[in-house]
Amino acid sequence: MVVFADFGRSSRPGASPLTVRLPADSPLRREWFLVCAAPGHPAFVSGWEFPGQKATPDAGRRFEVLRSVDPPAVRDAAMICAQLARTLSPGLDRLLNDLPAGSPPPASADLHRATGLFNRMASYLDKTRPV
Repeated sequence: MVVFADFGRSSRPGASPLTVRLPADSPLRREWFLVCAAPGHPAFVSGWEFPGQKATPDAGRRFEVLRSVDPPAVRDAAMICAQLARTLSPGLDRLLNDLPAGSPPPASADLHRATGLFNRMASYLDKTRPV
């Protein structure tokens, strides 16, 4: 497990969980993401906070959100996170080696249908949310 945040410093390799310090000027401080690259349970969700909301109460803040359970997309997200960790905290090269080797299997037709339904529901809920 790797956690990215505004820590005072990154943890040493081997710590659990691994913590990676995001610099004060990092645009990643306006983002959040969860990635699970476990075999058989691929999923990610990532959100980006729209700028200019410092005075907005938490419940009213707006985000752009991406999500997927498609194995190749989740693998890409995990690779990006591992590369970020390696760049921001040298010594974490093993994270790239810990990812499953080879291409993940494609998503099933059922998964594609479920994803489409979820996306339609989320879109509907977003349109009914007061601004």
